[in-house]
Amino acid sequence: MAGYRGMPDMAEEFSRADVESLNDIFEAMNLMEEHRIPCDGLNTLEELKERCICHLKKHECGSVRDTIEYAMIRAGEDDTAKRKKLLTFFSDMENILNQAGYAGYSTEDRPVHTLVKLLKEDGTSEHLRNDIRSRQKNLEKGDCRILVSGETNAGKSSCMNLILGKKILSEAVISSTSVITSVSHSKKFFARITRTDQTQEDIEDPSQLDSVLFMRDRRIHDISEVHIGINSRILQNTMVPVDSPGIGESEFLEDLLINYINNHEIHGFMYVIKTDNAGGVQEDRLLNLLRIVIKQQNGRPNCQGNRIFDPKAAIFLCNRFDNVEVSERAKLKAHVLDQLGKIWPGLSESQVIFFSCRNTQRDLEVDRDYVNDGFQGYLEGLRNLYFYGMEKRIRDNYGWIEKVLKRSLYHLRTVVKRLDLSERDLKEKLEDTQERLNKLQNDSNSVISDLKKDLEKLTQDICGQLQSYLDTPMIRTRLVGCWLEGELPKADVGSWAYIKAKVEDSFYNRLAKLLQEWDRDNKKIKEHEKKMMAKIEYRLSLLDREIKKIESETEGDGDSGLGISVGTTMYGSLKRRTVGDVFKKFTSTDSPGPVDISDKSYNLHLFLTRPLKQKFVKDYIDKYEKHPVKYAQHRSRKLLSWLLERKKKGKKDLFSLVKDLLARPYKYIEVLEKNVPKFISVTVMEIQRFQMCQEKDRQNQSEYIELMRSFEQLKSSVREYGEGFIFVDDFKRDEIQVEEFTNGKQRINTEFKVSSLISGTASQKELLRQRNLHGLWTVYQDGFLCKSGEKTPVTIRVYLPSSGMENTFHEVAKLRSLNVEHMYLAEFLGIHHTDAPTPAFIYEGRYQSLRQYLTFLSDDKCLNDSTCQQRLTILLKVAIALDYLEAKNMVHMELTSDTITVTETGEVRMTGACLSRRATLPIEMETRTVDNFCYLAPEVLRGESYTSAADIYSFGLLFPEVLIPRFKAFVKERMWKMDKFMKIQNPGTLIVLDEMAKYPVDLDLIKACLVQDKSCRPRAMQLLNSLSLNGNFDGTLRCSKRKQSLKVHAHML
Repeated sequence: MAGYRGMPDMAEEFSRADVESLNDIFEAMNLMEEHRIPCDGLNTLEELKERCICHLKKHECGSVRDTIEYAMIRAGEDDTAKRKKLLTFFSDMENILNQAGYAGYSTEDRPVHTLVKLLKEDGTSEHLRNDIRSRQKNLEKGDCRILVSGETNAGKSSCMNLILGKKILSEAVISSTSVITSVSHSKKFFARITRTDQTQEDIEDPSQLDSVLFMRDRRIHDISEVHIGINSRILQNTMVPVDSPGIGESEFLEDLLINYINNHEIHGFMYVIKTDNAGGVQEDRLLNLLRIVIKQQNGRPNCQGNRIFDPKAAIFLCNRFDNVEVSERAKLKAHVLDQLGKIWPGLSESQVIFFSCRNTQRDLEVDRDYVNDGFQGYLEGLRNLYFYGMEKRIRDNYGWIEKVLKRSLYHLRTVVKRLDLSERDLKEKLEDTQERLNKLQNDSNSVISDLKKDLEKLTQDICGQLQSYLDTPMIRTRLVGCWLEGELPKADVGSWAYIKAKVEDSFYNRLAKLLQEWDRDNKKIKEHEKKMMAKIEYRLSLLDREIKKIESETEGDGDSGLGISVGTTMYGSLKRRTVGDVFKKFTSTDSPGPVDISDKSYNLHLFLTRPLKQKFVKDYIDKYEKHPVKYAQHRSRKLLSWLLERKKKGKKDLFSLVKDLLARPYKYIEVLEKNVPKFISVTVMEIQRFQMCQEKDRQNQSEYIELMRSFEQLKSSVREYGEGFIFVDDFKRDEIQVEEFTNGKQRINTEFKVSSLISGTASQKELLRQRNLHGLWTVYQDGFLCKSGEKTPVTIRVYLPSSGMENTFHEVAKLRSLNVEHMYLAEFLGIHHTDAPTPAFIYEGRYQSLRQYLTFLSDDKCLNDSTCQQRLTILLKVAIALDYLEAKNMVHMELTSDTITVTETGEVRMTGACLSRRATLPIEMETRTVDNFCYLAPEVLRGESYTSAADIYSFGLLFPEVLIPRFKAFVKERMWKMDKFMKIQNPGTLIVLDEMAKYPVDLDLIKACLVQDKSCRPRAMQLLNSLSLNGNFDGTLRCSKRKQSLKVHAHML
């Protein structure tokens, strides 16, 4: 490629930077010809460059599709295992209840029945057995349903066909989806039609599907759902995408969707946007869909006991991006993100994906692994959506059983503790509790009354300001005049009530935008709410403290309280609501509160629309069809009048709207008003019941104790499993970032991905090479934890595919249990899932390899006392860490100066702790060079498990490398082929240690580390004590007891 500017020679590989630097279509075609990249059907320079990137990714990273699909399959298997374990916990709980004599309907006053009644009274479980069984049924299903919807002609069905790998759903220029269609994995194709009368019909011929999925006369068809089974690898993980009709096109189709959502749980949401539609997001359709989803999912009884829909469980697919001029794409992206941000609370940029379905189909027809950046973003977004939906279901069910066990043990301990008191002490205790409860009731009534008055006055003040704003001529004109055709529904979309409701929705959408402007220019709501929340926080803390004191004195474990605080409530974290939030079509789990104004618009049009006599309905529709703008103006004036003047008693008005803006303080008062009386009534009921049944309780004391013991055991198992296997993904997608260099050598922060580290950009590989921080099966990278506006340095450790690691759950659970203080292990912060089957391990701090650090120390042949002492101290700290890991049944695995991590000042902070396992060795022993495999113990190279004894062998090789400048083990032998090296019975005998005789170390002990028989090698404690003695450290290090020794070492170092 010598004749072309900036391109590599023919023999060289090309990079993404090389492709991006192409400025001429002929240069691009020459590059593609040299590397045999197909270019048929490509017409522009941008298309050619995109194809080159696809080719580059395939050869650098392998199959992106396979990686993502495999990760989803593994995640599905993990979800199945977690659901199975949770089902076991539910069964264990049911068995405990059965063994205690609970039949579910008996009125017998045995301890278990008393407990169930108390759980009902305190709001934990309305009917314990029914709740258990409904949750079991929910977990047994396993389906993760992703609802797919979108704008008219956005290519929704085409986008779904891409991930399915075949054309299953109807694709047409006009809106084609006329039935709800769910797709799941099946080895053999089938299609099952469910009609509105619940009868079913099976179809075995795929060619018959089009006539069913795309019916011309939608009003007469009687199909409620079509379920299709196909053999698709991406669906092997229990994910079930659900293609839905467009919103706003037909009342009939909207009813179909409402019925479907009402009968199924939706775990995720994907919305397809027609990006080239002047860069616009059809807000009304998106908002209407959200209203339907939230109203149905949050309104129906469900076994979860909390809101199902979550704004994080959504992605937005901006299709047809190829139709946008290249020069306009950045501006359009910003515009779409801004529009969606106003509608969707807490929108993350990673939830919005820009891509071209047409270009993706074109690339995939050439090679299934030609995955362009847009399609990769789509696949990754779908994967993340699936992960999030499954995780939320697991956490919801785990949280419920944990709460039931916690409250059960509280009630049981309270009874048992009281039974241990004398009658006199018990009488005094109950009287004191009753007195405290009376005081709490009076205090809470006073607090709630004062807060309500203050909040109502604040609401009235803001109402006055808003009324003046909305009553100005200019704002009135913007609200009721200048209606455009696209803002109003067509006359043939449905019934008159439906048309009228859509007109009212349009009015409230206008009102929302005007109030957003007012809120942006007028910061008073934020200031007033901040002062109000400070007042609530103070009053709330006093009440909460009193409740915890009562519980503590009653049961001895005051960990309940009100369950609310200003930062976090029993509902989740509450943030201040903006005007934009109020008009969004749902209330998220992160932002709970009263129904927002967009749901109010739904409610408003229901009660503002009076029943009409059937004979007049057609007249109304005919009049609307002739003069839609005239009707919209008339209706808007009436709605505005009701908002401002409160003419109709009981109708929604401006006061209700402002209450929604101040949802957070109103919600706190509401929770306070609900929880304090509930706590008091439950406690009083316990006192009264105990006084009445005291004698019987004493007779049943052993049953209470046995029930408490059983729940304690189950709680311990549940908590241990939760810490190790459920609450393990510790960071959000964009919280772990890495630093990369642009072409101009500028540093930029980007979201960390495992695939990027494994494949490695040139800048990343160069940094890793400089830092010597890598292993045979692991690779490291510097990063940042970005949280709450702060950047904290972290070290990222990732298992390479060559490690053979597929399941890290047990290892993660072990790492969380380590006490790293004084043990010279790095602080394990948690794991981070990105785009690989195994997660990244995140450690606090920035580290380098020990080899890198040793280059900064003196490399004179004769070390001075200070440097020698420094190197011996490093070895001692490593020995302390190994001793601790051995005590915890863990190993370091591959202990070398390349994998031991230290701080900039040389403080040892090891990050290689893992569980013992067999090492994954290369298959091509005859051609593979030994390299760092020489540090593995002989038994490990023979295929035995890597144990603590193997760490000791590696420590024997590490010792001279640390102590003797420029020493390197197996200098010649590491260049051999592996089959030759493995024939040596005892490689340790090849290490010449004569030079170590001049150092203050036990040479025989070091040689013992390298013996072939692992049972004859010393333990880490022996190395530790030898180093402390011969290294002239503090004499107290001679202590032989493990715990004492570790504490003394830590103090000395």
